[in-house]
Amino acid sequence: MRSTSSAAASQAPLLQAGQPFYEIDTHKFKIGDGSTAWKDLPYIGSGKVYAEAVVGSSTNGYTSDQVDYLCDGTDDNIEISEAIGSARTVVILPGTYNCSDSITSRNVVIMGFGPASTTLSFSSGRGLASVTNVSNLKITTSYSNQDMNCYGVRLYNGGVISNCDISGFYYCIDTVSSSDNIVVDSCTIHDWVWEGIRLQGPHSTVRNSRFYNSADSGGSVAVYGWNTQHTQILNNTFNISDGEAIRIDDGAAIVAGNLIQCADDAVDVSEGSVVVGNYIEYTGTSNRTAISGIVKYSCAVGNVTKNYQFGMQDGNSSNTAGAFIGNVVNGDTFAGDIRYRNTNNLVVGNVLTGSVSSGTASNNLTVS
Repeated sequence: MRSTSSAAASQAPLLQAGQPFYEIDTHKFKIGDGSTAWKDLPYIGSGKVYAEAVVGSSTNGYTSDQVDYLCDGTDDNIEISEAIGSARTVVILPGTYNCSDSITSRNVVIMGFGPASTTLSFSSGRGLASVTNVSNLKITTSYSNQDMNCYGVRLYNGGVISNCDISGFYYCIDTVSSSDNIVVDSCTIHDWVWEGIRLQGPHSTVRNSRFYNSADSGGSVAVYGWNTQHTQILNNTFNISDGEAIRIDDGAAIVAGNLIQCADDAVDVSEGSVVVGNYIEYTGTSNRTAISGIVKYSCAVGNVTKNYQFGMQDGNSSNTAGAFIGNVVNGDTFAGDIRYRNTNNLVVGNVLTGSVSSGTASNNLTVS
């Protein structure tokens, strides 16, 4: 948010936790905590906030007496890195910051003024490295030779990213191997080269975010997980024209409350997973599956799928004991089947335009 000091005093906005407010006439700003009234909230730099550094750019009219670190539109990663080295909290004022190399920011809070106001533009293939807390930024790249070593943000143990717009990287959000307790909240992730998010550790959460890409982008999957026990993917929106929406290759996950439009297989999970309350619509032209991997100790409950050949199915004939309960499977153009090929499944109370196909499986309970 931004306004004049007099307008801010008159309106007395209640700033949410981490939300910045910039006074355009005094060049001072406050950061909210979700409860403190405007008049009682200290200005950053007033001595009441611990160890902060302010970054601005001369290309946006800031001067050295207004900020702690002044960028000039070239190699801005240098000044931002110096700020990170000097403070526990770094605030980047509105503007576009041109970065020729990556920025490492472990154990430092980095915040902008929202993705519509503060942009970090990288000419290299790597953006923010070893991040623990970043918010309110747009992060993009002009680097064309993207490979598996390239990322927009790489999160470290306990890393949190919120209200950011990230695009153009091989991995828009990557994680350090075996990192746990990662949180991605209220972000827009789009036009990735290979994967939107790659999770590589347990106890992570991806929520309230938007994912989209274009046809023929070559992208593999929007959210990918490996070794992701107890991961939650909640209340996100997916508009996927190329590749899958969610794929968990190892580790139990909860996939719930997502709105998914996809031109490929949509959700593929592994044993012990719960897929519940999602709406999944197929936008392609060939036979695909909405929910796969309902295998050992996994279940699909209360989902709605539209226009998929297979609304949901198990993994393969060697896996047992999945449950399909209370789902609506509307094939529309395609059949709209539930398919399982293993033993000891529970299929109860589903509504479908196609059929329940069990192949040569045995010992299954099917109740319409």
